[in-house]
Amino acid sequence: MDKIDSLKLFCRIAELGSYSEVARERHMSRSAVSRSISQLEELFSIQLFKRTTRSLYLTDTGKKLYSEAERLIRQFEAMEDRMSRDRGEVKGLLRIGVPGPLSERYILPDLKKFHELYPDIKLFFQVSETLADIYKDELDMIIRMGPMRDSSLMAIKLSPLSLTLSASPDYLKQNPITHPAELKSHNCLCFRGRGRGTNWQFSKGNEKITVPVSGNFAADCGYSLRSMAVAGCGITTMPRPLQKIELENGSLVPLLKDWHIDIPNEPWSIHLLYHPDRQQLNRLRAFIDFMKDPERLIHTCDVINSCTNQ
Repeated sequence: MDKIDSLKLFCRIAELGSYSEVARERHMSRSAVSRSISQLEELFSIQLFKRTTRSLYLTDTGKKLYSEAERLIRQFEAMEDRMSRDRGEVKGLLRIGVPGPLSERYILPDLKKFHELYPDIKLFFQVSETLADIYKDELDMIIRMGPMRDSSLMAIKLSPLSLTLSASPDYLKQNPITHPAELKSHNCLCFRGRGRGTNWQFSKGNEKITVPVSGNFAADCGYSLRSMAVAGCGITTMPRPLQKIELENGSLVPLLKDWHIDIPNEPWSIHLLYHPDRQQLNRLRAFIDFMKDPERLIHTCDVINSCTNQ
């Protein structure tokens, strides 16, 4: 293993705090990982890690090397990127963290076109409903749906989001609704997490109402809420693009269309987030440019508007 690869391995161990996790992630044996760290310690004549029965942590000199190694690795990757750009190449692996429903409905349908434009860029999607950690998860970019919170990251706003209240026709036959206040007596399928709780807020002109809702099912996953709503289990609320197909085919029906669902604290949008040190990577810029393409954003607005006008 060359020195750059050894330093990358060392930095990853420092981030995850485990030889075994890094070995699994890199498809290496634990002994190979340990041997690589031992070689670095011999090279620099220092001890990099201290171990207890429950944890692994950097020594003071290990912390200094980690800081230097991180900087060196970024410089090396930027150099590789510049050389490939000079050759007219845009290639490499791009690791992206993205929520599942957003990936399914907003991004994946367009990736065929992206790969036609950039056949030498490989994409790895870490799909999860929990907020990805761009450092711990070793990601180049996060695509996030919701309010902005990471001031240390570069952010590009792609599209605003608004919510639609919906339920299946079968549920509505038995449980009609004409006003937000009636939600108190309905089975509401609630999203738990990222500031959304069980008080749903509505407005119409100057009229505002907050409704405490409850139900027999809650989740931190949009897939689950959408599936339960389609199955006739209750009323849910989620971003319009994530239920576009169901609204178009009639398996979900938009409710209270003359009312606006207010999102507490701050507006929601779809953002691309990345560390400032990564912005020179040409594969990252290629993906950003693709996501920001006016034709694609017009298509996204059409998706949102078509749901609004259902």
